[in-house]
Amino acid sequence: MSLEIEPQLLEGNTGMKVFTSMTQDERKRMQTEADARSIFVSNIHRDITPDNIEEHFGQCGSIERITVVSDTHHRDLAHAYVEFDTEESMTRALVLDKSEFEGKAITVAKKRTNIHSYKKHTATKKQVK
Repeated sequence: MSLEIEPQLLEGNTGMKVFTSMTQDERKRMQTEADARSIFVSNIHRDITPDNIEEHFGQCGSIERITVVSDTHHRDLAHAYVEFDTEESMTRALVLDKSEFEGKAITVAKKRTNIHSYKKHTATKKQVK
């Protein structure tokens, strides 16, 4: 017996969104659209919670997702990604660049879209016979 799932957005009781049967181009388009509404926040304390970030940026508009990432190079620092529901909200959030957040001046920038197919160019040595 096989189970077939229609290619659609599913939302269960957990509130998690699951995308099925999407092509690579569809995933890339969705990621690009989400990134156009997102910011990157750096120079935040490692123990900051998504709730703290929502308090600071909530005035800019409705927030869809917050991701906090610990900085592996600096023990006390972290950075975050905040996805808003609209590009206008993201633009309002950019004004908070250099604002004070929990005692530190934070940096707020537009999130860039990662390009997973990027390949580093490496020089190869010619074999000498």
